[in-house]
Order: sequence, then structure tokens, then C-alpha cells
Amino acid sequence: MSRKANSYKFVVVLTYRKYQEPTGFINTFPNGGVPINLEEAVLFYLCNAATKEAIFIAEIKTPFMGMRRLRPWLGGWNKDSFYFSLTYGESWDAGYKHYYFKMHQDGKFQQVQLDVLPGQPGKSLARMSGESNYLRLSTSNKPLSITARMIDGGKFLPLFIIDKASRMVVPINN
Repeated sequence: MSRKANSYKFVVVLTYRKYQEPTGFINTFPNGGVPINLEEAVLFYLCNAATKEAIFIAEIKTPFMGMRRLRPWLGGWNKDSFYFSLTYGESWDAGYKHYYFKMHQDGKFQQVQLDVLPGQPGKSLARMSGESNYLRLSTSNKPLSITARMIDGGKFLPLFIIDKASRMVVPINN
């Protein structure tokens, strides 16, 4: 997740992979075999903690720019756009390649030339200088959900659940 500074908006990125398990004696001998990657995508959602909106803004399917087995990383925001990188590679030995992008809130994105992702992805425990919209985010695994603290010193409350079947970020109605 990457939070826009002094705002209740944040981005959630989900990675989806669909595998086919190996079958048959030849494909599973001697160690159980290797699954076949049938489908892979990276999905971006723009969320608002105050209104509990989760808007799907973009999907990147593989192969993308010749890449498979994508690993997305979120960076910081610059006005109404945020940065992300896609890293891919098969093993540490072969090395990983990094590509950097800037995405607008409408889901349009372009590759940018950077050495590292700019900014922090909105991680801060203390109140930031000049911050009037307080928001801290966290995740939970049971169920897979996003929680938020919107009052300094307040409790983390559940906002969204990640629906694995539909690959969606769904608001929780409290």
C-alpha cells in the first residue's frame, strides 16, 4: 500500500497468479514437478479510507514488456500520481531487472527513468509535519484485509477485505 500524503487516499496492489499443478508420473518425478504459470496479473486499486471506496484503476497482464513473474513495489506519491516498479527474474543467479513507472489516478501510466523508487510509500507512525488528515494503514491475514487508524492514538478498524476469488478490494460495511 502507498498512502498519498495528508490524504485519506491510498493505492493497493494485488498480484494474481493462476497455476496448473503437474500431473502424471513423468511430470512429477522425482520431486513433485514444477507448476505451469497459466495466467499472471498485477492489479491496482485506488482506495479512500474516509469514503470506503475502492476503485479498480489498472491491470498489467503478463507477458508485459517481455516480463513474466512480476513483483510489484509501490513508491511514494507526487501530486496526483504515484510511482511503482516491476521487478522480474527467474532466480538470484540470473539477476533481477527493475523497471520504474509513474501511474496517474485514472490508471494511465508511463515508464520513467529512475535509479530507485522516489519517496516513501506513506509509512509513518508519528504525525507528519503539516498533516491534517491522519491515516495509518495495516493489513491482517485472517481474513486478508486492510485496517486503518484515522484518529491519532485510535484503534485500527477494518476497512476493506481482499476477495481472492474475484481479485477485488471490497469495502467492509460496519
